[in-house]
Amino acid sequence: MSDKKLFTVQSPGGEIHYCSDLSEKNPYIKNSLTKSDEEANTDTLIYLTEGDINNARYLQSKNIYIRLLVLMDFLFNFYIYLTHDCYTINLFISGICFTGYISAHTYNKCGFALYLGYQYINTTINILYTIIFIEATICLNYNNYDINCLSLLSYFHPIDRLKIYPGTMIILVFTTLIQIFINYYMQSYYNLFPKLRNLHQVADN
Repeated sequence: MSDKKLFTVQSPGGEIHYCSDLSEKNPYIKNSLTKSDEEANTDTLIYLTEGDINNARYLQSKNIYIRLLVLMDFLFNFYIYLTHDCYTINLFISGICFTGYISAHTYNKCGFALYLGYQYINTTINILYTIIFIEATICLNYNNYDINCLSLLSYFHPIDRLKIYPGTMIILVFTTLIQIFINYYMQSYYNLFPKLRNLHQVADN
């Protein structure tokens, strides 16, 4: 059965919308259908508010980009696991990414929440990493390779009187900003999912 067909959506004000662009997997549509609606090949009449119709469209339009980002995250971590020894944590992260991809594909809100939680942890670590790295680098360059600065930087990678160039910090700050934007974009996608209250209202209709 195709996951797309014509849905006639009526808002509480009586306005009629013909939604051929919405997938049957879309939670706003799926949670409004009865079993007989899902099995029928004819057009289906469902009831949604104007806001829910807009959210359903935004959710679906963002879904392809979300899946692409999660897939890239999965491939990157799986590649690290395959090419580096003692990087078992990346296999675990790959499993979370895979769960996130499947959840995005099926519009599973709870499964995607797990992946979003990992993204928040990852973003927080990147921010702390950047702050500590910049602080240690400044200390290193202005305090003539003070032993405390070297010890702090050694947490990042083996270092032996290494001169850190400004470009290193610029790249690190840039990648952290990208990570923050990705986290924000994924949170905005998650916020488009119907709330529990909305599901009860749909069921009542």
